[in-house]
Amino acid sequence: MRLENITEQLIDPPTQLIELAKHSLSYNDFEARWQIAYGLGEFTDYEEEVKLFFKKFIFDEVEYVRRRASFFV
Repeated sequence: MRLENITEQLIDPPTQLIELAKHSLSYNDFEARWQIAYGLGEFTDYEEEVKLFFKKFIFDEVEYVRRRASFFV
C-alpha cells in the first residue's frame, strides 16, 4: 500500500488522524511527523484543533516538518 493511500484512509474519518496527531508531536521519527502534518492540512473541518497542531509543528526540530506545517498556518 502506498503512503498516499494510507494517508487518505486516515483522513477519512478525520478523528483517526487527529488522535494520531495528539501523540505524533513526541514521535522520534520525523517522517511520521511530517506525514501527520500533511494529512492534517487536508482537513476542511476541525479547523481550530488542527491549527493548534500546526502551531506546534512549526517549532519542530526538523526543518522539513516545519516547512510542511508552514504550508497550512
